[in-house]
Amino acid sequence: MAILSEFSLNNSLKKIINPKIKLYFNEIKSSYENQNYRVAVVGLFSVAICDIIFKLQELKDKYNDESATKIIQEIESLQEKNIHSPQWEDKLIELTYKNTNLIEVATYANLLNLQRHRHLCAHPVIDGNFELFQPNQETAIAHIRNMLEGLFYRPIFASNKIFEILLQDIGENENIFLKNTDLFNYINDKYLKHTSTEVKKYIFKHLWKLSYRVINEKCNQNRSINSRALRMIYEDNSEFYFELISSDIDHYSSISSGEPTYFLTAFLAHHPQVFGILNSSAILLLNSAINSDVNKKSLAWFTANSLDEHLEWLIENEKHLDDFDNRIAKVLYQPYFEAGKKNELFNCFISLFMKSSNDSMGVNRIIVIWNYIDQFNDEQHLKLLKYFELSRKSSKDLFRHSIKKIIEKSLSVLGAKFDISAYPRIARIIE
Repeated sequence: MAILSEFSLNNSLKKIINPKIKLYFNEIKSSYENQNYRVAVVGLFSVAICDIIFKLQELKDKYNDESATKIIQEIESLQEKNIHSPQWEDKLIELTYKNTNLIEVATYANLLNLQRHRHLCAHPVIDGNFELFQPNQETAIAHIRNMLEGLFYRPIFASNKIFEILLQDIGENENIFLKNTDLFNYINDKYLKHTSTEVKKYIFKHLWKLSYRVINEKCNQNRSINSRALRMIYEDNSEFYFELISSDIDHYSSISSGEPTYFLTAFLAHHPQVFGILNSSAILLLNSAINSDVNKKSLAWFTANSLDEHLEWLIENEKHLDDFDNRIAKVLYQPYFEAGKKNELFNCFISLFMKSSNDSMGVNRIIVIWNYIDQFNDEQHLKLLKYFELSRKSSKDLFRHSIKKIIEKSLSVLGAKFDISAYPRIARIIE
């Protein structure tokens, strides 16, 4: 009976968000399947009105949304003046469309069209042949599909209100997102997959602004989690968001100096192609920030003439790299891995650890060694063992446990290729 093979009324029930709307819609489905198209159209408009009211009420009650509150107050006032007048329905649709993002342009037009047909069905006009108006099957199913896809499938998070809710949510729960994948899955399941393309654009655009431009106490407090969320959203559909940035270069090039440039540098280290499309003022500001801060520059491999040059710079400036730790190592790993230069990167990690100017640096850098040791080659394992045999670090309590783990790992990899009898300190450490 369905007009469009890809559209199923049975499947549509599963996608309706609100349980009450699902129950009401079942009546519409029954009327349509029994070929009572006039009844289906009349009932469908009533369900659409209910859906709008339920969403406005939720915005008002749960999120103190001012626009939703004002709309509900105005509708209640109109109903009190004349409960039998349909004027409030017209006003509800108009105000919701103009003052919220619950109704998109196409859905607004479809609602008005449904309303016209509903009036004809509910208040039939006798035509020239003295027959009552009767919508056909094609008209009925078109209205049903438009309301399902434009209203009933969409939660309140289809509006830009989602952004404020999302920000508050991830800010309050930052400590539970130990991994970036956990953060993205949370955002996607709870918010993004329920939103329109336009709202996704809105979220990305404003997250960028809060992460890299706005400076105030709240933004400073949440800059880390906001920028992490931004990067995860970008990576979910990098082509789409790259085009979005390309379409509004001035917005995305409007950045602030100071802390925002560190987080933007970290983002660009993952996605250097974005650096190339920013305008000249942004690039000038970033280059200045990077060149004046060794910790930012340690991330900014994309500004070097080559990957090898960046590694040379890291080793030459070792004693100034107070913040070099596993976070920076993770950022650097991807471009070097993709370029087939991970061994050069690992050699750099080893050199930075060996040259550590103080114990605090050494602790951070030995963690980097441990996190990548499973990928080290024989030469790198041997280099570490020779170093530990001679280094005073091997006898320090601060390093003893980590060094023992690394030695045991290297010995297990090298096996018979390593003559431990020539390394008495190594032998004592693993006793």
